[in-house]
Amino acid sequence: MLRFRDLLRQDPDLCARYQALKLHLEATNQRGIGEYLALKAPFIDAALALEQG
Repeated sequence: MLRFRDLLRQDPDLCARYQALKLHLEATNQRGIGEYLALKAPFIDAALALEQG
């Protein structure tokens, strides 16, 4: 998760998109934290995969 944190700090656009996703998930979440975490995981995975090249 430190790699992802560092990516967010380095890329304002990525940070803004992640914030928008989190706000959307918070507003639409109906099943609790598990659903929230599961739905944001693909975004995190994709950002880390792009960073690795």
